[in-house]
Amino acid sequence: MICPPMISLGLYIVILMFCCFSRETYNSLTNWLTDARTLASPNIIIILCGNKKDLDAEREVTFLEASRFAQENELMFLETSALTGENVEEAFLKCARTILNKIDSGELRF
Repeated sequence: MICPPMISLGLYIVILMFCCFSRETYNSLTNWLTDARTLASPNIIIILCGNKKDLDAEREVTFLEASRFAQENELMFLETSALTGENVEEAFLKCARTILNKIDSGELRF
């Protein structure tokens, strides 16, 4: 079962997450991205996270494939593992750095 993203007007950060071993979640990204860009703030920061990176043997979505999707859609991208903690903190730090840079440049105001 795929859970739809929870997006509301005024959001500034969205983390789109798919499972590296689930083609179904990856295939939903285009719709989720459209929803995020339609429903949230125009200055939204979106990071794409491929989760369960630790399950390489079961992988259905390659790093290169997800990386290309992120590049084509101007998204930050990381693969993460909740099990090992790999890149989990980095995902939040990337979001924080990006939002601070947008505030400093005047691109984002509250």
